[in-house]
Amino acid sequence: MQTQYIINGTEIAVQLAAEDAYGVGSDEVLSTKFDDITKHTDWYDAGYTTLKADDFYDPATIYTETTAAIMQIVTELRPEIDLSGFTLERYHAYVDDALHGEVIKRSRRLFPADLGFDSAKIVKNFSTYLGVDLSFTNPQTNTDVWMIARINKPNSHNYNTVHKDIYEAFDEHGSVPKMVNIWIPVCGVNDCSGLPMAPGSHLLPESKITRTKAGSTMNAQRYSVASIRDWGGNSNLVRENPKSDEFLIFSSHLIHGLALNNNEDETRVSFEFRLYEKL
Repeated sequence: MQTQYIINGTEIAVQLAAEDAYGVGSDEVLSTKFDDITKHTDWYDAGYTTLKADDFYDPATIYTETTAAIMQIVTELRPEIDLSGFTLERYHAYVDDALHGEVIKRSRRLFPADLGFDSAKIVKNFSTYLGVDLSFTNPQTNTDVWMIARINKPNSHNYNTVHKDIYEAFDEHGSVPKMVNIWIPVCGVNDCSGLPMAPGSHLLPESKITRTKAGSTMNAQRYSVASIRDWGGNSNLVRENPKSDEFLIFSSHLIHGLALNNNEDETRVSFEFRLYEKL
């Protein structure tokens, strides 16, 4: 079934699978029930904000290390490719769609040390910022989480459906770990390619959110996340475009997604990860 979302006033049509069951939940607000760790911030009403990177990580190092990591993956997969002059922004000129599918399987499974991140510094600084003792370890599964590199070629369709990150845990376990989301631009993030967010959506009761459970299908591609069709009577999103020396921090209860890259000739690369309250 064709469904329309609105991003910065522009209608975006996608195909959601008719066989996916969409429904609403109870009147409870999950961000309240599970004590959202961002509730004491001055941006909690919106559910997100943009911060300067300086106190958390070095953007130049991240760009350099990410370039090296992606070049290594490409070389291991296709050693015959000449990567002379390679830049992340021009990734699409070197990597065809078939190879790209193999690259992103690996780029979604990177740890901070693979990318020049000082994980101890990150954890310490975000813990200080939020006033909560944080960790990369998911307390529900007792596993360290990866940093996911999102590589989106120009005008491509490899972006997530509209979703909340907490739903996988909630649907499987009936509970949600206390966590926060970080989204870091590496290159190619601008008015055509930022991350769409639904301000204030984390404060809506589940009875106002129409969604699937146990994954979803959009544009004939299957996703592990539950897809959200509408919330509070609308499907409006605001595209946020942090600069190269900034990043987005947001509640894991916030609705976001459909991060299209509408650049004509520039690949977008971003990182996303979660930090969890240490138990």
